[in-house]
Amino acid sequence: MIKSALLCFALFVCLAIEFSAQAAPTNEHAVFPVECKIALRLISSPDYVHDHQGEIPDAEKMDEDAKIDFVAKLFKDTVGKSDDQPQFCTNTIRDNLHYTNAYHLPSQCSTFLPLLKKSFEEKAPYTKDMANSVQQKMNDSIIDMLILDDTAPDKLVTRCEVGIQVMQVDLNDKHLKEKYPLPVTCEVFFDEMERKLILPAQLETIKRQRVLFAIENKNTPEKLDEICEEITH
Repeated sequence: MIKSALLCFALFVCLAIEFSAQAAPTNEHAVFPVECKIALRLISSPDYVHDHQGEIPDAEKMDEDAKIDFVAKLFKDTVGKSDDQPQFCTNTIRDNLHYTNAYHLPSQCSTFLPLLKKSFEEKAPYTKDMANSVQQKMNDSIIDMLILDDTAPDKLVTRCEVGIQVMQVDLNDKHLKEKYPLPVTCEVFFDEMERKLILPAQLETIKRQRVLFAIENKNTPEKLDEICEEITH
């Protein structure tokens, strides 16, 4: 049904438009989920250990390597007792993203992040919680990047490059459709969406989605045909 499709696509847009780099699925057969590998790097970093050495028994008798080993072992033991290891480790990552010395994103992503934050700020309602809301979205995006960097680093670089291009496009360009054409199925669908979503922020989101679709799939138009066919049925 087209109505259901519109609702589903609107949700998809809200979740995917700002940064299309979704984390690769965790291998459920892996001994240690990728989220936990990243969390371990954060909580075994020198800065983290220094800030938490008061929680380490007999820390004054240990050298730095011994402290790191203690924290790492404690974390692994805790993860092993968790009912949902990926979620537990994702929460650990989120709580410790401020230890930026423990991770290094590609330069393309470092360039993309300020553009992404600006976009979040432009769409966030002006309330006293706006800064927190924007920061939560940024943290989620960084977590996705870290996971993708661990599982498919080349794909992460490509998607950050695409993100930069998308964010720099003038969405008020009267010739936007001509510059970023889509397959007929998608054009029909986007026209329908533009008629349904009349708020300026919603229209901007749809326009940005157009640009994202066109740039990311410029060499695979058949893929876009499949996506739009699936959405509209």
